[in-house]
Amino acid sequence: MSTELHTIVLKSRGHHDEGVAGSAILPGEAIRLAATGGKYNVEPLALAVHVLRGGFKIAKECALLGKTTADAYALDDVLFFYTPLSGDNVQVLVKTGAELVIGSTLVVEGGGSGLFVKAGALAAGQLEALEDSGGALAADTLIVCRVL
Repeated sequence: MSTELHTIVLKSRGHHDEGVAGSAILPGEAIRLAATGGKYNVEPLALAVHVLRGGFKIAKECALLGKTTADAYALDDVLFFYTPLSGDNVQVLVKTGAELVIGSTLVVEGGGSGLFVKAGALAAGQLEALEDSGGALAADTLIVCRVL
């Protein structure tokens, strides 16, 4: 796993942007603009909605303030995020208990966690794992993935 990598975006063609955090957010979580506008929260929706909306956003570290991928954003912090394109390599926060092999497909978990989970057999994945988890993850962990 990617403990030596200190950035979310590893290979990019997508769009870097910023906004305001509407809640506590960790780098590597999927986020979305709140329905009321103005602030970003962790993504509450699963894969099918992303496909219809045409993509997703990932919170990234605040390098301007010397923060790392381990530093969470608090309510009302300036939030830096990335909208990836197909072929980009990023680190995403994968939910505890996932068992991944290289090539596993990942999707955003529904229900508002903002975490990524292994796609079911019938689900089309948004991401392809480029790392093996080495067994079940003991905690939410950053994993390097390719955007499909």
